[in-house]
Amino acid sequence: MEKRKDKDKFSVNTSNKETILDFVERKLSENASIRELMKDEFVRFTSIRDFLYFKFCPGYFGMCPNSKNKKDKMCNPANCWERRFAALFPHGFDNDYIFYYNLVKDTITPSICYSCGSSSVELEWQDEGYLAKIGLINFADIAYVRCNSCKKKYMSHADNFAIEFIVKLFLAKPSKRSPIKPGQTVVLPKDKVGLEIFIKHLNETKDIKTVWQKLDPFSVANQFEELDLSLATSDFLCDYYNIDYSTEDDIPLEDFEDIDIKDLFDDFEE
Repeated sequence: MEKRKDKDKFSVNTSNKETILDFVERKLSENASIRELMKDEFVRFTSIRDFLYFKFCPGYFGMCPNSKNKKDKMCNPANCWERRFAALFPHGFDNDYIFYYNLVKDTITPSICYSCGSSSVELEWQDEGYLAKIGLINFADIAYVRCNSCKKKYMSHADNFAIEFIVKLFLAKPSKRSPIKPGQTVVLPKDKVGLEIFIKHLNETKDIKTVWQKLDPFSVANQFEELDLSLATSDFLCDYYNIDYSTEDDIPLEDFEDIDIKDLFDDFEE
């Protein structure tokens, strides 16, 4: 399987023909949270695309073409899904906190307040640039549930599980070869269901070197002074869901028949 080995792997290259549905489908191609919601449906959907089209609207991902906060009786999600992405977002859409807000809120625990039992809860991402410090490691992109009634605040179960595992791993096996370094920032993925699946897999892995390889498949710890578990989790989920991507080798040769190498360089000489 060819895997995309770059830090910007979640960016989606769009063309003028791509729709909002194309963008969202591709952005969620490796997302376990959307698949968890699919499992809860009585109707069996064969693809993420069909599930998005029939169950949601772009507004669920903060991408309403009409700038609405809520879906109403005047909405026709089919029309909105088919709107051209580039026309509505000429500079792209990179606010992942808004994009994943409802999806994360619908799939993480707790969904109610443990203290007062209220279901009136809001999802909070930690403030931009703020790092929750635990021990010698920083953790970024933690999701919290805040109760509107008693104001209690809870970390998501997936984030808590991941942080406990990373800290225990760091304290139990310090090493220069470990991807987890003192003072490092560990970026937790916004796909909290995927994060939990990934950490459970690591927790069952006996070989420490295998755990290190799974944690840092692209060596981002060395390049960016952080360990981005978004990349590691996504890489794992490609195998977990048997997701494959076409490579340049799949491009038919006839696409290059009319290309003249001289056209690519002004100073080309035979």
